Amino acid sequence: MTIWYAVFDEKDGRLVSQGTVIADPLPEGLAVVEIPEQNPEGFAWNPQTRAFDVPVKPPLNVVDELEALVARIEAASTIEEAKVAAAESKGKLEDEKGVGAIDAPVDLGGIV
Repeated sequence: MTIWYAVFDEKDGRLVSQGTVIADPLPEGLAVVEIPEQNPEGFAWNPQTRAFDVPVKPPLNVVDELEALVARIEAASTIEEAKVAAAESKGKLEDEKGVGAIDAPVDLGGIV
């Protein structure tokens, strides 16, 4: 089993490097911790804890979500079904800060 290391700045915890080989001795001001694997999937480096423990949200796939929304609206047989489809898609069209991927309201073909 390969052992991985993360090298970071001792003052602020900023990740400097990671790998299977480390300098001996380390340059002044740097420290090292053993990590379970290179870039643990789904996690980012946390300078405060000096570990890969920040969950990473998958990237927003706006194109697929918009296509799914359009298909659901087109398949709706009533305006209420179309409104429900639009409302259910709202959270899927926003980033982690709640900023919408699209700013314009959904066009329901002139039906309000």
